Amino acid sequence: MNKPAPLASILFLAYNQQDFVAQAARSCLEQQCEALEIIFSDDFSTDNTFAILQELARNYHGPHQVTVRQNSRNLGIADHYNTLVKLARCELLITAAGDDISYPQRAQTLIDAWRASNCKLDLIASHAHSITNEGQNTGKQVKVDQLANWHSVSDWCRKRPYVIGATHAFTKRIWTKFGDIASDIPYEDQVITLRALSMGGGATLETPLLNYRQGGISSKELAQSPEAKRAQIYKRYSRQQAVFRQVHRDLETTGCAHLWTGKVERYLLRSDAALWLLEAQANGRMNLRRLIVEIRKCGFFWLLRQVAYTYFIGGSRKSCDSV
Repeated sequence: MNKPAPLASILFLAYNQQDFVAQAARSCLEQQCEALEIIFSDDFSTDNTFAILQELARNYHGPHQVTVRQNSRNLGIADHYNTLVKLARCELLITAAGDDISYPQRAQTLIDAWRASNCKLDLIASHAHSITNEGQNTGKQVKVDQLANWHSVSDWCRKRPYVIGATHAFTKRIWTKFGDIASDIPYEDQVITLRALSMGGGATLETPLLNYRQGGISSKELAQSPEAKRAQIYKRYSRQQAVFRQVHRDLETTGCAHLWTGKVERYLLRSDAALWLLEAQANGRMNLRRLIVEIRKCGFFWLLRQVAYTYFIGGSRKSCDSV
C-alpha cells in the first residue's frame, strides 16, 4: 500500500555549523509524530557541515522521508528560504536551524495546532528554552509575543510582535500569494509574520518546543575600532533598509499601501539617511541641500545624533539605533 503523503515538511537550514549540526539534525530525525518530509539543506558551507548531514541521512532508516542537499553557492538566508519553499512538497513548513535542538514532540504539536485551526492559520510560533553556545541550558525561557493578539496588518504596522524565526511553522501558500522574499533580506521572521497576518493570521503556542542557541553563528559582535563600528552601522541599516523595502512591497500586494506611513515608513527613511551619511563621511563631502531634505524626512534631533555618531564615532551602541 502507498504511504500517505506527509502533511508537513521540516526545512533544515545550515551553514558552517559543523560543531552543532549533528545534534540539531538528529533532533529532526527523532521527531515522534506522523511521517514528515525533512529537507536537510546546506548553504555551501566551507566546513564539514554538509558531509555530516550526508552521513546522518545515509544512516537513517526511520519513518520520515529525508532529503539532503547543498546549494551550488552561498545564497544567504532569503534565497535559501526561497529555494526550500519551492522544493518542499507539503503545505505546512517547519523551520529548523542548524544550531538549535527541536524537542521530539515539536512537529506533532505544531501539526495538531494547525489542524485545530482547520488549517486556517498561516503562522504558528512557540516559545523556546535558551542554551549557551556550548549547549548548556541557561534556565531561561525565550518567550515570543502571542501572535493571536495581532489581528491584521494594521496591528503589525502599529507595533511589530517579538518573534523568533527559528520557532516558526508557516504555510507554503504565503509564497504562492507574495512570491519570493528579496535576496538581500537578512532575516525572514518579520516579513513572514506580516504576510501571515494579511492572510489566515498567526498564533503562538504557550510552550517551549526547542532549545534556542544564544551566541551562535548569527550572534552579534561588538565592534571596537571606528572603522569596524562604521561597518557595523552600515550592516545594520542596510539590513533594515532591505526589510522595509520588502514591507513596502508587501503592503502594496495586500492592498494596504495606505498603511505605509508613520513608524514603518520612518524605518526606511532613516535607513536611507544613515547610509547616505556614512557615504558622505567616507567621501569627506556633505551636501547641505540633501542634509536639509533628510532633516525634514527624519527629524532634526534624530539626524543630529546620527551625524554626531557617524562623524565622531565613539558613542554607545544605542546612540545609532534606528527608531
